[in-house]
Amino acid sequence: MEYFKILNLKKEPFSNSPEPEFLYLSENHWECLQKLELAIRLQRGLNVVLGEVGTGKTTLCRHLLIKFEGGNEEERQFETQLILDPDFDSPLAFLRAVAAGFGIRCEEETDTEWTIKEKIKNYLFQKGVEEKKLVLLMIDEGQKLPPYCLEKLREFLNYESNEFKLLQIVIFAQSEFQETFREYGNFADRINQLLYLKPLGFRETRNLIKYRLQKAGNGDSLPAFFNLPAYWTIWRKSGGYPRRIVGICHQILLALIVSGKKKASASLVRASANILPARRGGRLLLIPLSVLLVLLSLVFAAINLDLDNSYFRDITARFTPSETQLNKGPAPGLADQATSPDPAVVFREVETAAESPKINAAPPPGVAAPVLSGRRIPEVLGTLVMERERSLSHLIRAVYGGYTDKKMQAVMALNPHIASPNLIRSGMKITLPASPAETGPPADKPFLAAVATARSLDEAYRLLWQTTDNLPPLRMFIYWNNDGGMTFTLIFKETFYDETEAQRALEKLPKNWSAQARVMSRWDKDTVFISSF
Repeated sequence: MEYFKILNLKKEPFSNSPEPEFLYLSENHWECLQKLELAIRLQRGLNVVLGEVGTGKTTLCRHLLIKFEGGNEEERQFETQLILDPDFDSPLAFLRAVAAGFGIRCEEETDTEWTIKEKIKNYLFQKGVEEKKLVLLMIDEGQKLPPYCLEKLREFLNYESNEFKLLQIVIFAQSEFQETFREYGNFADRINQLLYLKPLGFRETRNLIKYRLQKAGNGDSLPAFFNLPAYWTIWRKSGGYPRRIVGICHQILLALIVSGKKKASASLVRASANILPARRGGRLLLIPLSVLLVLLSLVFAAINLDLDNSYFRDITARFTPSETQLNKGPAPGLADQATSPDPAVVFREVETAAESPKINAAPPPGVAAPVLSGRRIPEVLGTLVMERERSLSHLIRAVYGGYTDKKMQAVMALNPHIASPNLIRSGMKITLPASPAETGPPADKPFLAAVATARSLDEAYRLLWQTTDNLPPLRMFIYWNNDGGMTFTLIFKETFYDETEAQRALEKLPKNWSAQARVMSRWDKDTVFISSF
C-alpha cells in the first residue's frame, strides 16, 4: 500500500519528480511563464531563465513543453525539442543531437559540421517559412553548455526571415550560466529576455503546500497536516526553494505515519528538515534508504522522548561523511596519477595568513621560471588526468574560476599533444599554466571565506569534487607570493562585504570544517592571483 493512501490521499503530493500538474505558479513563476510564451509566439529567438537549484526551472520547462509539444492551434502548429543534458564533448556531437531531435537524418561517416548545419537550416526554412510552423528548442541544465555549443546556438539564431527568427530557443540554467555567456558578447547580445526565478516568500510557500495537497487529495476538504508554526518553520528551513519545500514536506508525512500523529508541529518540521542534507553547490545530496529509515526512527524517538533539537542534530551528524570517507577513491573526472606521492586528499589545518603553508615554487625540470618585477613564479600549476564526463572547458572553469578563449589558448600552447580541445580522451594528461588572472578579489566585496588548503593542484581538484559535506558552493582559489609560494585554497563562491559577515558564514560550517576555516582579505604586495573573479 502506498504511504499516501494511509493519509487518505489519492496521489503522492510531494514527489521529487518535475510533475507539471503539481506546478504551483507563484507570482514570479507566472510572470516568467507569460513572458516566455509571448516571446516564443512572437518568434523573438533566444530567451534565458536563470535560477538556483530547486527554484522550479525544470518543472517550468516541462510545463512550457507540454503547452507547445504537438500542440495545434487554428493559426499555428509547433515542432518542439527538449535537450536535458547539454554537456556535449564536441560541436559535432551537439549538432547531431539537435538534428536527431528534429528528425533530421545524418550520415555518421560522411556528414560534417557544415553539412549538418545546412540540413538544420533547410529544415528550419521548410518548417518556418513554407509550412508556417513554429520550431522550439528548449535546453535544461544550460550551465553545462560548453562554449562551442553557445557558438552553434548563435549561428542558429542567424537563420531568420525578414520578419522573425526561424528557431526559438529557451535555456533554463543555474545562475552560474550568466558568468559563462557574459564572456561571449556575440551570444549575450542575442538574448531577447533574461528572466530570473527566485525563492518563494512565506505566503507563497504555504500556498504551494496547500495546492499540492489539494491536487493529491480525494476531493474532500483540504488535509490539515500543518499548523501555522509548522508552515513558518518549513519556510525558514527551506529558504523558500520549491524543491527543498517538497523534500521537507515528504519527510514530514513519513514522520506523521511513523509517529501516528495527524498534524505536524514546528518541532517535527525541524526534525524532518534535519534529515535532509544541506544544499551543496545548489544540489541536494541523496541519503541511502537504510540510513533514511534509521533517521526516521530517530524522528519518532525525538518526538516521543521530547529530545531537544540540538541533541537530534548531534545524532544525525554521525551520518555525515567523515574526512576519511571523503578521501576514498578518485574524484569524478580525475584518474590516479603515478606522480602523486599520496593519492588521498590531505586535509591540512588552515591557520593565519602569515602561517599559510608553503610549497616548492620551483618549476619542473626543463621549464624556466619567468621573472616578474623581481618575483619568481613557476610556469605551471600542475598536471591533471582527464576521465570521461569532463571537458577541457569545465576543467579551466574549475581551476581558474572562469573560462576565456585566452585561457584555453594558454592551456593548448602548454599541451602540444592535444590536437583539439574537443578531442579530449579519457586518461589524457593536461598540464595547467600558472597564468596570472586579469582581476583579483573584487574591491567591493574583498573578504573571502577559506575552508581548506591543499598541497598541490591535484589535491585541490580532488578535494573540490569529493567534498560532499554540508557546505555551501565552493570554488578553487589559487595565488602565489614569495613567502608562501603557490597556494591552493578552497573558498566559498560568495565573497563578502566585511570581515564580520564572512566570519558569520564560516561559523555555520560543520564542526569538522569550522576548525580549519579562516577569513582572507590581506595580501602581500608581491601576491600574484591565478584565479579570476
